[in-house]
Parts: sequence; structure tokens; C-alpha cells
Amino acid sequence: MIYEPMDCGGRLFSHYGSNRIVPDDFSNLEKNFIVVMNLNKERAMDTNPKYTKEKIIETKNRIFGKDTTFEIINEDSCYQFYLGEDGNYTVEWQCGGDMCSPLTHTKLSKAIQKGNKIYIDQLVIFSLTGESGERDENTSYYYQDYNRTKLLGKKKFIDSYDYMINSDKIDWNQYEKSASIYQYTYQVNEDGTYTFLQIEKIK
Repeated sequence: MIYEPMDCGGRLFSHYGSNRIVPDDFSNLEKNFIVVMNLNKERAMDTNPKYTKEKIIETKNRIFGKDTTFEIINEDSCYQFYLGEDGNYTVEWQCGGDMCSPLTHTKLSKAIQKGNKIYIDQLVIFSLTGESGERDENTSYYYQDYNRTKLLGKKKFIDSYDYMINSDKIDWNQYEKSASIYQYTYQVNEDGTYTFLQIEKIK
């Protein structure tokens, strides 16, 4: 949930600095973004569907639960809801070709169900790009922690094109044992859907 490839994880990245995250720890703007990204998973390629207010609220309730605070933000910008004259909402999906560098690399390591709860462990490696100062150009630096204090390794790319194409890839055989671990907890609902309860840093 925290890492969204469409923006290289930038909008929700700061939450990796928390030891525990519950639904209302996300700002209203962040909740809107998460709802938009979930609706995107249902969207057919190259389409721009319209969403009713009821559909948006229903999606929010499925993700966060009915008791979590939420207001639809009406804003004509990338990955946000925009209210049309017909009373329905659309989303601007075509946001240009902005390049971004991955801030994290993630891997699902374990998923178990206990009763009506599902626990998912996610491995996380934090990265920085070689842009200036002591970091080499076209090089990714991999860290264990959110504050980037423990360097685990680095990878040099041939040029900027090689970096653009391959910077999202990482050798998990090298870093799996050193990665941070974040555990996601979901409630299993009677209708087969899942509601997010919390994320906890366990390593």
C-alpha cells in the first residue's frame, strides 16, 4: 500500500519512517490517492471511466473501513478526482512522461491467515540515486533503513538510459537477509473483501 510504482513511491514514502501506521495516519489527500490507485487496478487500459460519489465511498470503505475519516478532494490534477458537470468524477491518468527514481525496492516474503486476519510481510530496501556530492552518477545506493544510515551495497549503471530501464530491479539474493520488514494486517470480511488495519515495522 505504501509503495505505488506510478509515482515511484514518493507520495507515501514518509510513512516508512513510522513504526506503526493505521488508516487515519494517512492524510485525506493520501487516502484519496490510495483510493484512486485501487480504482486504477479495475480500469481497462486506455480508458477513462466515470465514478459516482457512491462508488468512491464504497471503495474507501472497502480499503479503510467505514469509520475512517474521508472526504473526496475535487482537483483537476494527476491521479486526483475531478467533478464533472454531470455530477460524476473522473481521474487524470495521462500525467506525462515524468521520470522518477525508485525510493524503495519491495518484495513479498510471507502471507498467513489467522482467523479473520491476514498478515503480509514485505521486505523493503531503501535507495538513493547518484546525483551529486559523494554519490556517483548513474549509481543506485541501497540502504537497510528509512533514514538511509546503513549502506548495504550499490550498483553502477552504464548510462542514464540503462539506469532508467533497470533501476527498479534489485538482486534480492544479495539483500534479502538484510532488508527491513514491514507487516501489513488486513481484516477478512464476510463478502470476501479485505480491509486494511495497520502496517507495523517488525525489523
